[in-house]
Amino acid sequence: MATNKQIVDYIEGTVRQFIYNRWPRLLKSTLIKEYEERKDKAQDCLMNGECLHCGCKTPDVFFTTRGCLKDEPCYTELKTPRSWILKLLLIILNVVRKQK
Repeated sequence: MATNKQIVDYIEGTVRQFIYNRWPRLLKSTLIKEYEERKDKAQDCLMNGECLHCGCKTPDVFFTTRGCLKDEPCYTELKTPRSWILKLLLIILNVVRKQK
């Protein structure tokens, strides 16, 4: 029997996949970028049609907030806008340091 979290993950992934297939402009570009990265990182699961670890349907599972559930995950949880800003700031800081 599925847990409440699994049900929420299923709905979240399926709805986002539906929107992506029909109206991709409605989704944030950062979400689409992470979705594409997840698809690249989990090619075995994508080709199988479901996650080899948890059995969730692919590519829908790549749109869920949670990350891969394996001990050595294929991908992490979706980043929040705050974490994207921090990542950008670190990139800028590294560029500035290299210029010195």
